[in-house]
Amino acid sequence: MWKAGVAMRLFVFFLVLIFPITVGAANSNWGSMIWGTDLWSDTATVEVEPLVIETVNAPEEIRVGNTASWSVALSSGHQEATYAWDFGDGTTSEQAEPTHSYANTGSYRITVQVTSGEEQAIFATTHTVLESRFAIHGTLYGLNAGSAVTLIATAPDVEAGQYSVVVGSSDDAQAFSIDTLVPAENYTVQLLSDTQPDGYWHADEEGSLDGALGLFTQATKLDLSEGDVSGLNIHVQQGRTLTATLSGFIEGDQATVDVWSKSEGGFVQSSGTADSSGILTLTLEGVPETSDILVLCTPGEQTGLFGGFYVSDTQPLSNAHGATLLDLSQKDSQIALQLSNGHIVSGTIYNPSIDDALYLTLWSPSTGEGDSMTLWPDGDSVDFKFKSVPVATDYRLCIESQNRLDGCYAGSGSDALQPFHLAPPLSAGDVDQISINLESGASIEGQVLGLDDNQRAWVDLYSPSAEIGDQVKTDAQGYFHFNALARHADYQLSVHADQKSAPEVQTVDLTQEESAWIELNLSSGQTLTGTLYGLTSGDSLLLQARNVTTGDIQEVSLWSTDTTMPFSIAGLAADEGYILSIQKGQSGFYYYHPDGLVHTLSQASTITIQKDSSPSLILNLSDDGSNHYSISGTISGLEESDSHKMVSFTLWNDQGHYQVSQRQGAGDFSLSAIPEGSYTLWVQAEGFQDQFWSDSGWQTAHQAATELTLTADYTELDITLVSGWSIKGAVTYNGATQSHVAVMAWDSENGTGTQGWSLSDGSFELSGLASGSYRLEARQTDGAYAVLNPLILADSVDAIALDLEKSDGLLTVTVQGSLGSQALLTVFDQNGAYVSSSVPDAFGQFTVDGLEEGALYSLTVNNDDDFSTHEGETEVTIQGETALVMIVEDGV
Repeated sequence: MWKAGVAMRLFVFFLVLIFPITVGAANSNWGSMIWGTDLWSDTATVEVEPLVIETVNAPEEIRVGNTASWSVALSSGHQEATYAWDFGDGTTSEQAEPTHSYANTGSYRITVQVTSGEEQAIFATTHTVLESRFAIHGTLYGLNAGSAVTLIATAPDVEAGQYSVVVGSSDDAQAFSIDTLVPAENYTVQLLSDTQPDGYWHADEEGSLDGALGLFTQATKLDLSEGDVSGLNIHVQQGRTLTATLSGFIEGDQATVDVWSKSEGGFVQSSGTADSSGILTLTLEGVPETSDILVLCTPGEQTGLFGGFYVSDTQPLSNAHGATLLDLSQKDSQIALQLSNGHIVSGTIYNPSIDDALYLTLWSPSTGEGDSMTLWPDGDSVDFKFKSVPVATDYRLCIESQNRLDGCYAGSGSDALQPFHLAPPLSAGDVDQISINLESGASIEGQVLGLDDNQRAWVDLYSPSAEIGDQVKTDAQGYFHFNALARHADYQLSVHADQKSAPEVQTVDLTQEESAWIELNLSSGQTLTGTLYGLTSGDSLLLQARNVTTGDIQEVSLWSTDTTMPFSIAGLAADEGYILSIQKGQSGFYYYHPDGLVHTLSQASTITIQKDSSPSLILNLSDDGSNHYSISGTISGLEESDSHKMVSFTLWNDQGHYQVSQRQGAGDFSLSAIPEGSYTLWVQAEGFQDQFWSDSGWQTAHQAATELTLTADYTELDITLVSGWSIKGAVTYNGATQSHVAVMAWDSENGTGTQGWSLSDGSFELSGLASGSYRLEARQTDGAYAVLNPLILADSVDAIALDLEKSDGLLTVTVQGSLGSQALLTVFDQNGAYVSSSVPDAFGQFTVDGLEEGALYSLTVNNDDDFSTHEGETEVTIQGETALVMIVEDGV
């Protein structure tokens, strides 16, 4: 009961509450906040707001080296507070709004304890500190209003650069920023514009951030290893406008015009389609303001017109040597490009062989332009005509034949052929009524004696004075034949066959004789024996004995089953010096020396083989007395989808191939047991550019490779594979797709290229190509071929068509005798190269088509279920359609 006039003491208790409060701080995990009070009043309740951290301002992203700031907002009535910050890396602060930067990446727990009077509140969060990122800030001057430009910053050791897009306005100064760049010391800034010259930022004075655009080789490097770069000023040229009018087309024809400065670059390109009057006008903006502008016109392939460089408004296009440099340093320009069908080279060839095709080639070494044709004579003469020949002044017209002397057109007043280096060049204009009189030349025939039954031998012919040679394979009886030989006095004949000793080289003088008969008597020869030590079980071994006089090589392959193994190499000649080499697995070549094995050919000792007294050697491969090292590193650049691809590492020195290693997909690799010395390292992978080690970085051309001098182990040799460009297309013949045709792209300038095969639908793809000018050709085993003019590859190219040209020569072979279920007819050309194969029909008849008329082929029938060497053999010259009967018996 309450009593009046009595003062009552009132106790008010506040329960201390602990509960979570959501605060808008990114990347934060709340800990706890504690607040509380104790109120005492005699007469009334007094309300005081508790200490609460209401909001937290924290950075959304923290990177190494970048300064970040934090602050908190407290509930009212608690502004006079103290702070204790802990940044998780040993650094603290008592500031209300502290700043801090981290030296290393990682996860850090950040806490702050706020004290106001007797109350406390605590905030905790976890931040992940990322790698540093910096930016390039600057201003562009001279942009055209509305012109869109892209600024790209890249560095050699950075996988991907960043870019910024700026659009010009009426204001001459346009600010730009290229953000989130990883630290690096050698950034370059490139500008790409749709209406103004492209280029790289170039400062005239060292240390200055004010500069204009230049070539890549002139680009000034920026250091972003420690922080942002600001104040970069780039002055952009306005550029000129070049209007090009192209004539000589029909409606719908397409063409491309490329323009650039010979000294400064600044590539600009435009393409278009001719109108109904056959005129095509192209406007190219942003051409560099220089006095050395080159203009290149490239018509579409369907036009049949030839492209080239601008010369004058009244002259046709020319090669680079005849190009005119335009002066666009002061004003815009208009030019006329005259396209033409090219010139004509024609004439008559007399005294051809009617059972032999003539292969004519017209080629300009300076431009790489040319054409070829195959003629099939049916009388005492045959006419030829090359149409649409591009302008050039150094053409050579060359003729190849099996039964007549080869050579090049010797010029007006002479109807005989000359060697290429002696033949005068043809002029750029039309050349008509060329007269060429073919000569049959001399011949050498003979027989190689001493062969085993059905054994073949190779006979080599070489003239040191003329530096020409040839090689043929004997038939089953050892007969051989060289024809269409020029009359030289120093032809040298040599022969080699497996496990046979070759006679001395014979010299033949054809200056006075039409032909010569030569017998070369092979013998079983002497045998070199010995014992190998220092092996491990499973070693693969290749032993070669090379005759230093004749170059004859006899070899034997072994597979070790123990640490010691005997060997013997037969077919060696007596009284000759031999060099013995041993290749052990992937450990390279060893050479014989009486004091122990050596690794260089120059240190090797010769072995004298005495008749009926061959030496027996003891060779220890366990220790050759030299230091050995290894090369190891990591392969990257392969995607997960490429993990099945094999990457090959080839190492060789000036003595030839030394070691090969492989790995599948990306990851670590190593080559071991390499002797001290200098080597070239070559890395290959399917679909990727070949790479060669160089002290200036990995190169795609083998000419740019530098020797890797090995005096210690090379570790951490990191290689990033580059996929490069690709060429896709299809191979056809008479409209039908052709499978299993070899397609090759080759850049003779830098020595790069690749080869592939067309698939069942005729399609092919050549990948891993570097930028360059490639000769693309397709060749089938039956001699059909297609060649394209040089293809400029600066991007991947699709839908290339290769149309084969070949003879319809047909061969039908009926075999008499018992045929096994796996009987196979195989066709070889006169040089022993595989051409085609066929299986019999139900009547034992084989059919082979696509053979070249007038060509000589040899035939072999493999004739049992075990696919052994029982053979029937013959030779046949294709004359249109040829029918042949072969008798095959067991054991023949």
